[in-house]
Amino acid sequence: MAHTLDLVLSCGIYIKNIEYRSPLGLSDQNVLSLSCQLYVHNVCTSNKFRLDKGDYSTLQKFLDKSWDTGNILDPSHSSVDTMWERFKFIMVDGINGYIPKGRPSRTGTHKNFQPFTAHLRAQIREKYQLWNRWMNSREDEIFKKYTAVRNKVKSK
Repeated sequence: MAHTLDLVLSCGIYIKNIEYRSPLGLSDQNVLSLSCQLYVHNVCTSNKFRLDKGDYSTLQKFLDKSWDTGNILDPSHSSVDTMWERFKFIMVDGINGYIPKGRPSRTGTHKNFQPFTAHLRAQIREKYQLWNRWMNSREDEIFKKYTAVRNKVKSK
């Protein structure tokens, strides 16, 4: 299984702007920040098989019946390429017949779902700004304001 780091090390033609950054939290592993320019030709998001809605017991009966009719996969009567084409035709016919296509339903999801209220987002932004101000100045008064806002955010 290829990992992102394998692609970075082996396919340097797509990789630009590699930066070594400090570890996150208490980790002792550095963070690599990089730009990777890839192009995806065509992504089909509709008309996929709904594998969760397939009628697999009927598909199994269809396939059992299809294999029983004659010497479909008998190597003494046909070549490997011919057997493959027959096998593929039967499988595709069964899949198209017993597994429906369509878009997955969006039941229970919201298109523009925001988990936080506007007030909470404003408090998080204020906490972030106070943290940056304290990191630059190291003043006790700013740190006290930061801890007060941090505790408000944590309590929600």
